[in-house]
Amino acid sequence: MQRGLPARLDGLITPFDDARIKIKLSPAPEPELVMETENGPLPVISKDGRKPWQVYARPAPEGAAPKIAIMLVGLGFDRQITSTAIDSLPPDVTLAFDVQSPVLGSWLYRARQLGHETLLDIPAEPLDFPRNDAGPGSLLTSISAAENVKRLQEHLKKGTGYVGLTTSSGVQFMSDLDKVRPMLAEVNVRGLLWVDQNIAKRTAGMMAASAIRLPAVPESKRVQADMLPETVVQTLDEVLLEAQQNGYALGVVAANKMTIEQLNLFLQTLADKRGMLVPVSALVPMVKNAPEGE
Repeated sequence: MQRGLPARLDGLITPFDDARIKIKLSPAPEPELVMETENGPLPVISKDGRKPWQVYARPAPEGAAPKIAIMLVGLGFDRQITSTAIDSLPPDVTLAFDVQSPVLGSWLYRARQLGHETLLDIPAEPLDFPRNDAGPGSLLTSISAAENVKRLQEHLKKGTGYVGLTTSSGVQFMSDLDKVRPMLAEVNVRGLLWVDQNIAKRTAGMMAASAIRLPAVPESKRVQADMLPETVVQTLDEVLLEAQQNGYALGVVAANKMTIEQLNLFLQTLADKRGMLVPVSALVPMVKNAPEGE
């Protein structure tokens, strides 16, 4: 399917903004932003101070309208859903890929080629662990900070060109401030941003990020995969309302065929509703306690 032409999802036609589609993202990886290791490249801040999250960020559109970022999660394993997300959604939608995907590098490359900003979705301890296990290499509250950082680094080596990290599974881990601090410190050292998937504005993640001046964006509302279509629409409207009230909002959308279709329909009318779609990185300067100069 050619970009710039309507994308078809079972009869649904999704118009794209041709001017936004023509924006090309810089090639990745940039040599000065990686450190080669035996198991793969690690992101680093360049000697002249450039950070991967800024260099790999998608340029944001200009305008005074309330800013909405959408981050799609649950990508990387289901080939059809992942392809549909990359090919059919406007490039200003940010895509988060599960680091355990066996073809993660290919997905990251393809998404970036088509203009999407990308993040890595890392496994971390869920509420009902160990009955519910997030998978190999999960960050855990029961192991040392050094081991968690080591596991994090192994995940970082699995791809390039991403602006930051998030976790869709780690509710329990992210509630433990003592465990979160060293993990986010490593994210900061690597020049990445963090997306905090928790409705509460003062989670351990946002508290730790603020303390170390880590660029971070909190989730505003979440579209669950098992929602009815009308509930998806209602939730996306709530994201827009929050943006209109606060100037910005982040909606996290669990990816499946229905949620992608409903999201595309919502985005078609966003401009008419006084909203502007932006990549996640564009919200960093708008978040309270954001690092100065970011």
